[in-house]
Amino acid sequence: SERSARVESHLRRQLERAAFLAGQLRLGQLLQNASEGNPSWPAFQEQAAPILREAQQNNPGVLEIWIAAPEGRVLAATHAPKIGGAVADDPDFLAGKKQPHLGIPEWVAGQWLSNVSAPIRNEQGRLLGVIVLQHEATSLRNLLEDRTGLEESGEILVGARTNGTVRYLFPSTDADGALPPRSDV
Repeated sequence: SERSARVESHLRRQLERAAFLAGQLRLGQLLQNASEGNPSWPAFQEQAAPILREAQQNNPGVLEIWIAAPEGRVLAATHAPKIGGAVADDPDFLAGKKQPHLGIPEWVAGQWLSNVSAPIRNEQGRLLGVIVLQHEATSLRNLLEDRTGLEESGEILVGARTNGTVRYLFPSTDADGALPPRSDV
């Protein structure tokens, strides 16, 4: 259907965006050199910051971008307090170590947010780090809430299977439009 094509296109663009940034030669070279001690990590952060800020400015809806080392320490970010933080247990970081990944949207501080992550690899394929883009997910929710072609009670729910469990991208709304607690199915 047209709706399905629009949703798939939206999701594909998010994944392509992360993969494109992860594949930027300059960023990969900086990360490779810093992992070998030249430049130092503070110098890497200083050199990576303008690249990340420019990527954020050129990608509408992206709120933050950060790069984490393979062990999960944040090395550089558009939001400085995130630098030095640990993301080793974050599911979006872990999935992004393997391939471009779109995380399940979360309701945070009054808005829907989702992380898109992708591995940064050197020419030999060694994992140098993971780039994570946090973006607003309201446009995806709006696509799914478009009731065009549905009956009055129609609703679209999209889920993702993880380890035999399905999690909905967005929770269902009840008759009052309130969001019930999201639970695993």
